[in-house]
Amino acid sequence: MKISNEQYLSGLLWGLRVLPGVSPAELVGRHRDLFGRYVDADALCALLGSGGPGSAVVRRAFELSAAELEGGGAADGGLYSLKSVFSRLSAGDTDHGPPAYYQPRPLTAADIFPDGSCRELDSSAADALERELTALAACPPQDAVGFIVTLDTLLRHCLWAVPASRGMDVDISLYDRLRVTAAVAFCLETAVPGGKEPFLLLTGDFSGIQSYIFAAARTNIKGVAKRLRARSFLVDTMVQTLAYRACDQMGVPYGNILMLTGGKFYLLLPNAPETAEKVEALSREAEESLFRRFSGEIAVNLASVTFGEEGLLNYSAVVVELLGRLREQKQRPFHSVLTDERGWREDRFILTEDLAGKRSCPSCGRALMDRELEVCPNCREQERLGGALAGAKRLWYSRKGGEYRLWDDFWLSFSREQAEGELIRVEQLNDWELSPPMTGCPLGVRLMANHLPRRGGEPITFEDIADMAAGSKQLAVLKADVDNLGFLFADGMREQDRHYGTISRTASLSRGLEMFFSGYVGHLLDTDPDYQAVYCVFSGGDDLFLIGPWDVMPKLALRLEEDFQRYAGGNPCVTLSAAICAADPRTNIALLADQAEEELKRVKNAVPQGVYPGRGGRNAVSFLGDVFSWEDLASQMANLAALRPAAGYVNTSVLRRIVTYSGMYRRFLLDHDVMGLMFEPLMHYDQVRNYAKLSQHDAEAFLRYARGLPKNAANYNEINKDLYFAKTVVACLLDMTKEVRKHGV
Repeated sequence: MKISNEQYLSGLLWGLRVLPGVSPAELVGRHRDLFGRYVDADALCALLGSGGPGSAVVRRAFELSAAELEGGGAADGGLYSLKSVFSRLSAGDTDHGPPAYYQPRPLTAADIFPDGSCRELDSSAADALERELTALAACPPQDAVGFIVTLDTLLRHCLWAVPASRGMDVDISLYDRLRVTAAVAFCLETAVPGGKEPFLLLTGDFSGIQSYIFAAARTNIKGVAKRLRARSFLVDTMVQTLAYRACDQMGVPYGNILMLTGGKFYLLLPNAPETAEKVEALSREAEESLFRRFSGEIAVNLASVTFGEEGLLNYSAVVVELLGRLREQKQRPFHSVLTDERGWREDRFILTEDLAGKRSCPSCGRALMDRELEVCPNCREQERLGGALAGAKRLWYSRKGGEYRLWDDFWLSFSREQAEGELIRVEQLNDWELSPPMTGCPLGVRLMANHLPRRGGEPITFEDIADMAAGSKQLAVLKADVDNLGFLFADGMREQDRHYGTISRTASLSRGLEMFFSGYVGHLLDTDPDYQAVYCVFSGGDDLFLIGPWDVMPKLALRLEEDFQRYAGGNPCVTLSAAICAADPRTNIALLADQAEEELKRVKNAVPQGVYPGRGGRNAVSFLGDVFSWEDLASQMANLAALRPAAGYVNTSVLRRIVTYSGMYRRFLLDHDVMGLMFEPLMHYDQVRNYAKLSQHDAEAFLRYARGLPKNAANYNEINKDLYFAKTVVACLLDMTKEVRKHGV
């Protein structure tokens, strides 16, 4: 199952003919000295020409990669701005709004947002690629494998925002189409000749990730912040390198990994007779390794499905079928480890037979360790890994040895000196500056939200983060994810009787989500001074989990929702839901994470009908137990900001009575309890008797807010959201001004 490097590169470069004035063969000719180090440049140019059986296969793969684009990318006409793939997504009868477009520019985490203008493109993207190839020739990779990895990185950097075809309203990235073309061509070359189903899609999915991550979340144990981040990073990296191991064992290039994010990968393989056996062997090997290392806390599930050329056009349906098989696999985790031909292997259910002098680890609560140790060896190593991550710039993957073992033959290090044996890959973290001597390595760029609040270069504790909060010293967690994502992938690209969920478009959508959650979120936390105290446990795929001072998290949630809407081109079908939960910093973060998960489910299932009549769940946020629309959270946070300066001049009892009136209004509104209407005379009496004593100047903002609360509140048909949410707003105000309040009344 092997093709030449010339054949693979021809698939990767074939689609460059879409660029104005670019001939792939001529491009190779201009950089003959670079390409000639690794392949026969003349043979590659011949494959990139129009004749020969090899070029016929690549041409067919290019057409199949995005056959819905008129003419297979060879249509006459100009090359226009890339339309955002999010602009195509729809949910039911909801209009997805006007399209948004990208302008061609090198990829950076700060500049991934589309705008509303579509224009004819010039040669800037092609010129950028020429410059990158010229620079690479000054310090080229050592071998062909390293060159292919680095070339893929250059193509991603330069072509991510270039359309895959000429013509207008093209919403597939040229970079994604190039990679898919190479992967499809590889499968067509190596599958069983004449077979009706030349493709096999393999998925690998890790389960138990969040439970494993938060098992280390006893916040009163030293080093827990480092261990939390280390566990998240460790699992993510093991998923990634399992995908690489699958490629190695199947004999396919790493470019055949179509998606690698969120604890899951998709790998396109040729449907050859030996493939199923190799998949089964990989599954057994991975299960055994994970069981030995994590004692069943983390499981891996592999599933596959075969399909023909039509599956590339209706790729979403292939993925849906594959996920159905994956669900079946999840019903029997560690099947090969815990059973054999005779039935259950009872010895595998005993983790240790020697309990003398042992106690459970106070950090993870799972591992047994000698009594004299502070934490178990695994937690100690994870603390060291978390500390190293804080200042990491590059990740070095090698086969023979290194600082941290991922699999038996895959190791991770943070420096070249520590990486032993064959160098598999080097990843720069969030850094697109590809310069010598790094270009001599198989160089990639990994987008990773890796922000850790630090003091003096060292990660700080959760108590330190809570101390940065205004008023009450509490932590808050923010959990958020994209709504209806499964539907959007499966049916969100369907228009009338035609389905646009093709393989390249699905790849563009998946990569687009990763760019936002792994790239932009990390950039925001790293660069915005308002969020320097926010700790990123994980952000990638389509979700995130952040920890920070309780008073900062609502503002951060609003910022992320606003930016995500802008990134999705304002498409109302693509929305975010979130939950924010606060607690004392000594609270077990695992419990807080569970609470946030339950709140997020509540947001997605329903919203209070008394406040939002006729509206379903999703596209909302839970904050301190209240469910808000995003617009209402922004409005109430504005009320809170306006009230804050006046809080020192208003008696606490006056503020607490507003909380009482808000609760009474809620009983009236939600439960139709007419006794709740007593808030009106009580509030009126309170205002007449007590508000006159307040200084108009010092408490002007409070008076303006409080006197507007009773307006239309007794009318079922007009919901007074300021009064409804006053309970939460004033409670926040009391917590936020706890240390500085004056009692002037």
